[in-house]
Amino acid sequence: MPRSNTSLSPIVIATSVNARYALGGFVSLKSALVYAPTTTEAIQVIVLDGGLSKRQWKRLADELGKVGRDIVLQRLVPDLSIFASLPRDYGNSLMAYARLALPWMLPIEYERVLYCDADVVFLRDWSHLWNLELNEFLVGAAVCPVVQTLGGEGLPLEELGLLPEAAYYQSGVMVMDIARWRKERISESALEYLARFPQQARYWDQSALNAVLPGKWLEISEEWNMATFRYHRLTPEQKTRVGIIHYSGPNKPWNFEAIDDECVRFFFDQLQGTVWKDWRPSRLKSHLRLLKYKFDSTLRKNGKK
Repeated sequence: MPRSNTSLSPIVIATSVNARYALGGFVSLKSALVYAPTTTEAIQVIVLDGGLSKRQWKRLADELGKVGRDIVLQRLVPDLSIFASLPRDYGNSLMAYARLALPWMLPIEYERVLYCDADVVFLRDWSHLWNLELNEFLVGAAVCPVVQTLGGEGLPLEELGLLPEAAYYQSGVMVMDIARWRKERISESALEYLARFPQQARYWDQSALNAVLPGKWLEISEEWNMATFRYHRLTPEQKTRVGIIHYSGPNKPWNFEAIDDECVRFFFDQLQGTVWKDWRPSRLKSHLRLLKYKFDSTLRKNGKK
Protein backbone atom coordinates (compact mmCIF):
# COMPACT_ATOMS: atom_id res chain seq x y z
CA MET A 1 0.00 0.00 0.00
CA PRO A 2 1.44 3.43 -0.91
CA ARG A 3 1.89 5.79 2.00
CA SER A 4 0.08 9.10 2.11
CA ASN A 5 3.21 11.27 2.30
CA THR A 6 4.89 10.87 -1.07
CA SER A 7 7.15 13.90 -0.58
CA LEU A 8 9.38 12.44 2.10
CA SER A 9 12.96 13.42 1.33
CA PRO A 10 15.70 12.80 0.79
CA ILE A 11 15.57 9.62 -1.23
CA VAL A 12 18.35 7.36 0.03
CA ILE A 13 19.74 4.40 -1.94
CA ALA A 14 22.43 2.16 -0.50
CA THR A 15 24.48 -0.84 -1.56
CA SER A 16 27.58 -2.65 -0.33
CA VAL A 17 30.52 -3.56 -2.53
CA ASN A 18 34.06 -4.88 -2.50
CA ALA A 19 36.58 -5.07 -5.32
CA ARG A 20 34.96 -8.15 -6.87
CA TYR A 21 31.52 -6.53 -6.92
CA ALA A 22 32.59 -3.05 -8.07
CA LEU A 23 31.03 -3.29 -11.52
CA GLY A 24 27.90 -4.95 -10.18
CA GLY A 25 27.52 -2.22 -7.59
CA PHE A 26 27.87 0.45 -10.26
CA VAL A 27 25.14 -1.11 -12.39
CA SER A 28 22.83 -1.52 -9.39
CA LEU A 29 23.21 2.14 -8.45
CA LYS A 30 23.13 3.50 -11.99
CA SER A 31 19.95 1.64 -12.88
CA ALA A 32 18.39 2.74 -9.57
CA LEU A 33 19.16 6.36 -10.43
CA VAL A 34 17.84 6.01 -13.98
CA TYR A 35 14.48 4.85 -12.64
CA ALA A 36 14.44 6.78 -9.35
CA PRO A 37 11.28 8.66 -8.31
CA THR A 38 11.01 12.31 -9.28
CA THR A 39 12.26 14.54 -6.48
CA THR A 40 13.35 18.13 -5.97
CA GLU A 41 16.01 17.03 -3.49
CA ALA A 42 19.39 15.51 -4.31
CA ILE A 43 19.29 11.71 -4.13
CA GLN A 44 21.57 10.38 -1.41
CA VAL A 45 23.65 7.47 -2.76
CA ILE A 46 25.40 5.41 -0.11
CA VAL A 47 28.21 2.98 -0.91
CA LEU A 48 29.37 0.69 1.88
CA ASP A 49 32.93 0.14 0.70
CA GLY A 50 34.57 -3.16 1.61
CA GLY A 51 37.80 -2.64 -0.27
CA LEU A 52 37.47 -0.70 -3.54
CA SER A 53 40.72 0.52 -5.02
CA LYS A 54 41.21 4.23 -5.66
CA ARG A 55 40.79 3.61 -9.38
CA GLN A 56 37.58 1.64 -8.89
CA TRP A 57 36.08 4.31 -6.67
CA LYS A 58 37.00 7.15 -9.03
CA ARG A 59 35.46 5.36 -11.98
CA LEU A 60 32.30 4.53 -10.06
CA ALA A 61 31.92 8.10 -8.81
CA ASP A 62 32.68 9.66 -12.22
CA GLU A 63 30.24 7.44 -14.07
CA LEU A 64 27.42 7.85 -11.54
CA GLY A 65 27.87 11.60 -11.92
CA LYS A 66 27.00 11.27 -15.62
CA VAL A 67 23.61 9.62 -15.09
CA GLY A 68 21.77 12.94 -15.12
CA ARG A 69 20.31 12.95 -11.61
CA ASP A 70 21.23 15.35 -8.82
CA ILE A 71 23.04 13.11 -6.33
CA VAL A 72 25.18 13.26 -3.21
CA LEU A 73 27.51 10.27 -3.23
CA GLN A 74 28.76 9.07 0.14
CA ARG A 75 31.48 6.46 0.63
CA LEU A 76 31.20 4.78 4.02
CA VAL A 77 33.71 2.18 5.18
CA PRO A 78 32.18 -0.31 7.63
CA ASP A 79 34.33 -1.81 10.36
CA LEU A 80 34.29 -5.42 9.17
CA SER A 81 36.29 -6.52 12.20
CA ILE A 82 32.97 -6.49 14.08
CA PHE A 83 31.99 -9.52 12.01
CA ALA A 84 35.37 -11.29 12.02
CA SER A 85 34.21 -14.27 14.08
CA LEU A 86 31.12 -14.94 11.96
CA PRO A 87 30.76 -17.54 9.17
CA ARG A 88 32.08 -16.27 5.85
CA ASP A 89 30.39 -16.38 2.48
CA TYR A 90 31.45 -18.41 -0.55
CA GLY A 91 34.12 -15.86 -1.44
CA ASN A 92 35.54 -15.91 2.11
CA SER A 93 34.25 -12.36 2.53
CA LEU A 94 32.52 -10.63 5.41
CA MET A 95 30.74 -8.14 3.14
CA ALA A 96 27.51 -10.15 3.43
CA TYR A 97 27.19 -8.58 6.89
CA ALA A 98 27.99 -5.00 5.88
CA ARG A 99 24.35 -4.00 5.56
CA LEU A 100 23.93 -4.67 9.29
CA ALA A 101 26.23 -1.68 9.87
CA LEU A 102 24.12 0.61 7.68
CA PRO A 103 21.81 1.88 10.46
CA TRP A 104 24.84 2.78 12.61
CA MET A 105 26.55 4.72 9.82
CA LEU A 106 23.74 6.71 8.20
CA PRO A 107 22.92 10.25 9.34
CA ILE A 108 20.27 10.23 12.04
CA GLU A 109 17.91 12.44 9.99
CA TYR A 110 17.39 9.76 7.33
CA GLU A 111 13.97 8.19 7.87
CA ARG A 112 14.26 5.31 5.47
CA VAL A 113 16.60 3.79 2.92
CA LEU A 114 16.22 1.55 -0.09
CA TYR A 115 18.96 -1.04 0.24
CA CYS A 116 19.89 -3.21 -2.76
CA ASP A 117 22.59 -5.81 -3.26
CA ALA A 118 25.34 -5.19 -5.80
CA ASP A 119 23.95 -7.81 -8.18
CA VAL A 120 20.59 -6.32 -9.14
CA VAL A 121 19.33 -4.20 -12.02
CA PHE A 122 16.34 -1.87 -11.83
CA LEU A 123 14.04 -2.07 -14.84
CA ARG A 124 11.37 0.55 -14.10
CA ASP A 125 10.37 3.42 -11.84
CA TRP A 126 10.42 2.35 -8.19
CA SER A 127 8.24 5.08 -6.71
CA HIS A 128 5.97 2.30 -5.43
CA LEU A 129 8.80 0.96 -3.29
CA TRP A 130 9.87 4.30 -1.91
CA ASN A 131 6.29 5.25 -1.06
CA LEU A 132 5.37 2.05 0.72
CA GLU A 133 3.31 2.55 3.85
CA LEU A 134 5.26 0.42 6.29
CA ASN A 135 3.03 1.26 9.27
CA GLU A 136 4.09 -1.07 12.09
CA PHE A 137 6.62 -2.91 9.90
CA LEU A 138 10.35 -2.20 9.93
CA VAL A 139 11.14 -3.60 6.50
CA GLY A 140 9.47 -4.12 3.15
CA ALA A 141 10.86 -7.14 1.26
CA ALA A 142 9.91 -10.01 -1.04
CA VAL A 143 9.63 -13.64 -0.04
CA CYS A 144 12.79 -15.61 -0.80
CA PRO A 145 12.03 -17.87 -3.79
CA VAL A 146 14.46 -20.54 -2.55
CA VAL A 147 13.71 -20.82 1.18
CA GLN A 148 10.17 -19.32 1.29
CA THR A 149 9.38 -20.23 4.92
CA LEU A 150 11.27 -20.12 8.23
CA GLY A 151 11.09 -23.90 8.32
CA GLY A 152 12.82 -24.14 4.97
CA GLU A 153 16.33 -23.23 6.14
CA GLY A 154 16.99 -25.06 9.37
CA LEU A 155 16.72 -22.19 11.83
CA PRO A 156 16.43 -23.09 15.55
CA LEU A 157 12.67 -22.58 15.45
CA GLU A 158 11.75 -24.23 18.73
CA GLU A 159 14.38 -22.37 20.75
CA LEU A 160 13.30 -19.04 19.28
CA GLY A 161 9.57 -19.74 19.35
CA LEU A 162 9.23 -19.33 15.58
CA LEU A 163 6.56 -20.86 13.37
CA PRO A 164 7.96 -23.03 10.54
CA GLU A 165 5.20 -21.93 8.16
CA ALA A 166 5.95 -18.20 8.61
CA ALA A 167 7.25 -16.48 5.46
CA TYR A 168 11.00 -15.97 4.97
CA TYR A 169 12.25 -12.89 3.15
CA GLN A 170 15.11 -12.23 0.74
CA SER A 171 17.32 -9.41 2.04
CA GLY A 172 18.83 -8.35 -1.31
CA VAL A 173 16.23 -5.60 -1.72
CA MET A 174 14.82 -3.92 1.39
CA VAL A 175 12.89 -0.76 2.14
CA MET A 176 14.14 -0.09 5.66
CA ASP A 177 12.65 2.10 8.37
CA ILE A 178 16.06 3.12 9.66
CA ALA A 179 14.80 5.06 12.69
CA ARG A 180 12.79 2.14 14.06
CA TRP A 181 15.53 -0.31 13.08
CA ARG A 182 17.93 1.60 15.33
CA LYS A 183 15.38 1.98 18.12
CA GLU A 184 14.61 -1.74 18.19
CA ARG A 185 18.32 -2.67 17.86
CA ILE A 186 17.71 -5.05 14.96
CA SER A 187 21.35 -5.21 13.85
CA GLU A 188 22.47 -5.93 17.41
CA SER A 189 19.86 -8.69 17.71
CA ALA A 190 21.01 -10.19 14.40
CA LEU A 191 24.61 -10.25 15.62
CA GLU A 192 23.53 -11.90 18.86
CA TYR A 193 21.77 -14.58 16.83
CA LEU A 194 24.85 -15.16 14.67
CA ALA A 195 27.08 -15.48 17.73
CA ARG A 196 24.68 -17.92 19.35
CA PHE A 197 23.80 -20.01 16.28
CA PRO A 198 26.73 -19.75 13.83
CA GLN A 199 25.97 -23.19 12.40
CA GLN A 200 22.37 -22.21 11.67
CA ALA A 201 23.06 -19.23 9.45
CA ARG A 202 23.20 -20.76 5.99
CA TYR A 203 22.54 -17.38 4.37
CA TRP A 204 24.56 -15.31 6.83
CA ASP A 205 22.89 -12.02 7.78
CA GLN A 206 19.71 -12.97 5.91
CA SER A 207 19.29 -15.98 8.19
CA ALA A 208 19.77 -13.80 11.26
CA LEU A 209 17.39 -11.08 10.08
CA ASN A 210 14.66 -13.60 9.41
CA ALA A 211 15.21 -15.07 12.86
CA VAL A 212 14.82 -11.68 14.60
CA LEU A 213 12.19 -10.01 12.39
CA PRO A 214 9.23 -12.42 12.24
CA GLY A 215 6.01 -10.45 11.96
CA LYS A 216 7.95 -7.18 11.57
CA TRP A 217 8.40 -7.11 7.80
CA LEU A 218 5.92 -6.27 5.05
CA GLU A 219 5.74 -8.60 2.08
CA ILE A 220 6.14 -6.88 -1.28
CA SER A 221 5.60 -8.35 -4.72
CA GLU A 222 8.25 -10.65 -6.16
CA GLU A 223 8.46 -8.33 -9.16
CA TRP A 224 10.63 -6.05 -6.96
CA ASN A 225 13.22 -8.77 -6.31
CA MET A 226 12.96 -11.23 -9.19
CA ALA A 227 15.55 -14.00 -9.24
CA THR A 228 16.76 -14.78 -12.73
CA PHE A 229 15.71 -18.43 -12.51
CA ARG A 230 12.17 -17.23 -11.73
CA TYR A 231 12.18 -14.62 -14.50
CA HIS A 232 12.67 -17.30 -17.15
CA ARG A 233 9.36 -18.90 -16.14
CA LEU A 234 7.28 -15.75 -16.58
CA THR A 235 5.00 -15.03 -19.51
CA PRO A 236 5.95 -12.10 -21.78
CA GLU A 237 3.23 -9.99 -20.16
CA GLN A 238 4.44 -10.83 -16.65
CA LYS A 239 7.99 -9.89 -17.59
CA THR A 240 6.89 -6.35 -18.42
CA ARG A 241 5.89 -5.86 -14.76
CA VAL A 242 9.26 -6.86 -13.28
CA GLY A 243 10.88 -3.92 -11.51
CA ILE A 244 14.16 -5.44 -10.29
CA ILE A 245 16.17 -8.39 -11.60
CA HIS A 246 18.38 -10.14 -9.03
CA TYR A 247 21.35 -12.18 -10.25
CA SER A 248 21.46 -14.39 -7.16
CA GLY A 249 23.76 -17.40 -7.21
CA PRO A 250 27.10 -17.81 -9.00
CA ASN A 251 26.07 -16.78 -12.52
CA LYS A 252 26.63 -13.05 -12.22
CA PRO A 253 26.55 -11.00 -15.43
CA TRP A 254 30.28 -10.46 -15.07
CA ASN A 255 30.80 -14.25 -15.25
CA PHE A 256 31.42 -15.87 -18.63
CA GLU A 257 28.87 -18.61 -17.91
CA ALA A 258 26.07 -16.05 -17.80
CA ILE A 259 26.84 -14.25 -21.06
CA ASP A 260 24.06 -15.94 -23.04
CA ASP A 261 21.50 -15.73 -20.27
CA GLU A 262 18.30 -13.93 -21.20
CA CYS A 263 18.60 -11.57 -18.23
CA VAL A 264 22.20 -10.53 -18.86
CA ARG A 265 21.20 -8.02 -21.53
CA PHE A 266 19.70 -5.82 -18.79
CA PHE A 267 23.12 -5.61 -17.13
CA PHE A 268 25.07 -4.78 -20.27
CA ASP A 269 22.44 -2.26 -21.39
CA GLN A 270 23.41 -0.22 -18.31
CA LEU A 271 27.07 -0.25 -19.39
CA GLN A 272 26.32 1.45 -22.70
CA GLY A 273 27.67 4.98 -22.75
CA THR A 274 30.10 4.28 -19.89
CA VAL A 275 33.82 3.47 -19.78
CA TRP A 276 32.80 -0.19 -19.56
CA LYS A 277 30.71 -0.23 -22.75
CA ASP A 278 33.03 -2.71 -24.50
CA TRP A 279 33.96 -4.74 -21.42
CA ARG A 280 33.22 -8.46 -21.31
CA PRO A 281 34.29 -11.01 -18.66
CA SER A 282 37.37 -13.20 -18.86
CA ARG A 283 36.55 -16.82 -19.72
CA LEU A 284 39.39 -18.27 -17.59
CA LYS A 285 38.77 -16.16 -14.48
CA SER A 286 35.04 -16.81 -14.63
CA HIS A 287 35.55 -20.56 -14.87
CA LEU A 288 37.90 -20.50 -11.88
CA ARG A 289 35.42 -18.45 -9.82
CA LEU A 290 32.59 -20.84 -10.63
CA LEU A 291 34.70 -23.88 -9.73
CA LYS A 292 35.58 -22.30 -6.37
CA TYR A 293 31.91 -21.53 -5.73
CA LYS A 294 30.89 -25.13 -6.46
CA PHE A 295 33.72 -26.50 -4.30
CA ASP A 296 32.78 -24.27 -1.36
CA SER A 297 29.10 -25.13 -1.80
CA THR A 298 29.89 -28.87 -1.67
CA LEU A 299 31.96 -28.44 1.50
CA ARG A 300 29.19 -26.46 3.17
CA LYS A 301 26.55 -28.98 2.16
CA ASN A 302 28.64 -31.74 3.72
CA GLY A 303 29.21 -29.71 6.86
CA LYS A 304 32.96 -29.44 6.36
CA LYS A 305 33.21 -25.66 6.22
